Amino acid sequence: VLLAGAGLLIRSYLVVLGEHKGFAPSTSTMSINIEEQTPDAYRLRRELMHRIQRLPGVQAAGSIDDLPLSANEDLGFLVVEGYTSKLKQWVRARGTAGEYFRAMQIPLIAGRYLNDADIAARPFETEASVVVSESFAKRYFPGGNALDHRLGINGPAKSTIVGIVGDVRHSSLEEAPEPIVYAQNGSADSVVIRTLGSPEAI
Repeated sequence: VLLAGAGLLIRSYLVVLGEHKGFAPSTSTMSINIEEQTPDAYRLRRELMHRIQRLPGVQAAGSIDDLPLSANEDLGFLVVEGYTSKLKQWVRARGTAGEYFRAMQIPLIAGRYLNDADIAARPFETEASVVVSESFAKRYFPGGNALDHRLGINGPAKSTIVGIVGDVRHSSLEEAPEPIVYAQNGSADSVVIRTLGSPEAI
């Protein structure tokens, strides 16, 4: 009985590991711990990201407020232009910086990725550019054609969707990917770095 149970457990574990995560793990990650939300701290984060991107051997570098599978969740009440809001209409919201999608090799399905020109202080609540996951586009727009539509999180629908990216399993490998909205806030703390050579050299 013990051997049979162990065999089933290992088999289930291997099945979970084989699930498509939606991203390729970056070769290096690190955290930036700057608690202050001041203009100087904001500039320091951006300068640090630019310095990392200029290092020889760095293919792409970016950051996000909560890494996938980190058990951290940021939820907000979603408002979609032309879509009747429902009770408890929550969505996962992620703030990014730099070349996060390229560093994690999250595929672009339509439109474009976010860049530094899209940085906004309150991107989910004001006029800004955002990117949504494929499952988000399919849930809220017929045929998944979400580009150029507007949405808001905890506020009116003022942010414009400029891109659709592949689904990422943020919460668990055992659960289907949940819809996600990404915005470029320029101050995310979890850095991901993809290197051309040995990450130890970087």
